[in-house]
Amino acid sequence: MTEDQAISRKRVEYILAHLPELVRVETPASVRSKSWYQESDFDARATVWAFEGNRIEKCSAKLPSVVANFKEFERRGVFATRPTLIIPSSGNFLKDAGAVARGYDVEAVLGVLPASISAGKLKQVEAVGVTPMVTPKGMSTVEYAYQLESEGPNRKVMNQYIEDATIVGQGRLVEHIGAESKRLGWHDEDVLVGAVTGTCGTVTAIHRYRSQVSTGSVKVFAVASHDNRENKVPASRAVQDFEELRDMHGERGFMFRDEWNDVLDFPIVTNVSKGQAFAMNAELFGYHYPVGPTGALLTAGLYQFLEDRHASDELQGMLARVHNIVLIWMDSYYAYDDEDYRKILSGAK
Repeated sequence: MTEDQAISRKRVEYILAHLPELVRVETPASVRSKSWYQESDFDARATVWAFEGNRIEKCSAKLPSVVANFKEFERRGVFATRPTLIIPSSGNFLKDAGAVARGYDVEAVLGVLPASISAGKLKQVEAVGVTPMVTPKGMSTVEYAYQLESEGPNRKVMNQYIEDATIVGQGRLVEHIGAESKRLGWHDEDVLVGAVTGTCGTVTAIHRYRSQVSTGSVKVFAVASHDNRENKVPASRAVQDFEELRDMHGERGFMFRDEWNDVLDFPIVTNVSKGQAFAMNAELFGYHYPVGPTGALLTAGLYQFLEDRHASDELQGMLARVHNIVLIWMDSYYAYDDEDYRKILSGAK
């Protein structure tokens, strides 16, 4: 290991050792005005907290899983030949991988991105030294990654969608949330925790390591894009996209494995549109939460989930047990350069 690589690794470990504290999320006005919210007396009964992955220095909440994937590749001896890494990603994992790669023997990083990648995210990926490879229409990023691997010597796909290191790494994030629950005084209480579906590694980690979060009952929910893959919220996964992860070079994605059967305690929330997520993004930004569209999708999804529970007369029973809710926000709003999003932020109709 060179001196520069050692410094890079030390810096990444410092960032991981100083993850952001959980912050209380003030309920947006658009939610407070709804009848279900007022009828449920939610303000007096529960608190919503956010892990602000958007505040992790130069990275996102994918950083723990990225580091775990690199350590696993090193353990297997993958870096002995100084390979070119090929990484399929919607952007966040790849962005963080570009930074982490500086601490390892890697010739180059080719980032396999969806055709719908935003200009802002593309620039961010390029800024960390990743060479972007936009996936041809009609192919998944994973398919294209393995095609690229076969087209040249000394290439290796790092597939976050099948590597157990992705879940193990996010376990470090779950452990941090547990430490925060102790600091805040509710480590022995029932908790509801949610994340957006991407790899589904984060929600799987929440379930796998739930005893770290609380000694009480830990319930897990997830939010997916309502819209199709051409119009989904950036860096999230629509339900129709799950099928792409059923068979990836002979391996199954996390949501097609036995463990997934027990991960979620509720059906995936799928009734929040891209426009609703972006509107929530603008509203959160007005409250000084610089969160990205996936975090806004998750936040809007939480309140939709609660409204649906109210409509089915389940919310009162839930709030009798659960007084703290944790949202895992992945990254920052500025990474996206979507025309619809900019119109919403500017107040245009």
